[in-house]
Amino acid sequence: MRTTLGRWATLGFWVSLVSLVHPALGKLPERELPDCEEGKKWDNIEDMGKFWWDSGAEQFASDYIDANGHTNWTQNMYMELFPDANHVDMACVTRDSACDFNQICDEFNKLKKGGLYYLFVSFKNFHNFVNGLGTRLDQSIDTILEGNTFKTDLGFGNDDDGGKEKNEYTIGALGIYAGALTAVAAPVALVGGAIAAPIAALAVGLTGVATVISGALTTANAGKSIKSLSKDEIDGLISPIQQQSWKAIDDLVGGVYGMQGISQDVVPQGMRAGVVKHPAVQLFGEGHWLKDQPTLKLAEGYFEEVSRKMKQGIMWSLAGLFHNATVIIRDDREKNAKSCNGTFNVYEEKTGRCLDLMDLRSNNNLVGFPDNHPLTSMWKNESNTGYAMDKLWTLRNAVECWEANNGAKGNVKPHPVLFTEPVPPPCFFAANVYKGYYKGQYINMDTDWAPQTKFKKGSSWPHCRKKEGNFYTDKACLSG
Repeated sequence: MRTTLGRWATLGFWVSLVSLVHPALGKLPERELPDCEEGKKWDNIEDMGKFWWDSGAEQFASDYIDANGHTNWTQNMYMELFPDANHVDMACVTRDSACDFNQICDEFNKLKKGGLYYLFVSFKNFHNFVNGLGTRLDQSIDTILEGNTFKTDLGFGNDDDGGKEKNEYTIGALGIYAGALTAVAAPVALVGGAIAAPIAALAVGLTGVATVISGALTTANAGKSIKSLSKDEIDGLISPIQQQSWKAIDDLVGGVYGMQGISQDVVPQGMRAGVVKHPAVQLFGEGHWLKDQPTLKLAEGYFEEVSRKMKQGIMWSLAGLFHNATVIIRDDREKNAKSCNGTFNVYEEKTGRCLDLMDLRSNNNLVGFPDNHPLTSMWKNESNTGYAMDKLWTLRNAVECWEANNGAKGNVKPHPVLFTEPVPPPCFFAANVYKGYYKGQYINMDTDWAPQTKFKKGSSWPHCRKKEGNFYTDKACLSG
């Protein structure tokens, strides 16, 4: 990974330095474990939870950490079992470290520790998977950067200049990558007693990336519109995603295998199983990483969908940032689909509401997007010309998020959602949402709607807003 080479060159040196010195070993629990069997087909084991528990590996590993601590616990255990082996083989604590114990089952049986063979197979499998996962995520982001047409799709040609002022209410948490990874968290949930992949860790670990990107937009590009941003600068808004994704993976690897200074608490709850207390051991609980093909999921068409979800999240966020795209619940429309079937609006039958995506102009006027606006690419399904976003579920997601957070953008949280369904995770398409009777360039606000009870009765939004410095705020619209 090119953006983290410097950091990991340093860590590689640290690992190499440690490898020159015999690690500070502790003491193995003094008990025998059942013999292991070589050549088992893991996927054919009917009750993997029982098989894992009967091996005694989970309890043994937890007791080992209790006695000797978490730092370098996997490597230290390996060296106590096999003092003549090359301990560099089981460094494991970084992505670049070797993590292969190079011992057959019979070697564990000779030590009366056969059950630990299954634990070390799990160590190797998980490490291999996480390395492959990082590579595939990198490829997904590279695909987006190589085909970056966001500027054109937002309606700004390469020769345009000038632009609109930004609005502080649209430079909030963008939720780009965290949302995209949340969309792939479903296979990670404990379904049928098995964890399919550790992507939930990234969905949790990357929820802060929105703030990072938002900060970059408001500082490095303060006062600039997307019209004046080059493609490289737009790429620069997206590139922190890669850095954050690798950091999440690095932290997870370090927390699992015992990197000094990284707590095992980084292992998300959704990836823990079993009854022992140490998260680094719980990750392997119930034999979840005894798999015949641990990296199989990476070879499927999984990450093409990751790229698609990321593109949707990025496009939606940029539309909010550079067009002040705002969702309006139109009280002036009749409660039927016929009155709400335009390019940028859609009728929500279950609530009888017309949801409309509108343009909040820099002159403080609220207007609809024309039917031929390039943002229509959001709804198109054609390959390479659209983002295939379901209009109803996109706007509904924004409204439900706003309502759930009492009139504020919420954060994306891990949530099981299938790629084949249009339903996005909660707050995946977070946006500013207002409700009222549209009068042309403003709405008469419905102050009985829960998220708007804080506004003065009779407020005309956005005309009631006031400009403070470079930004408009809603402070003047609030009651009290």
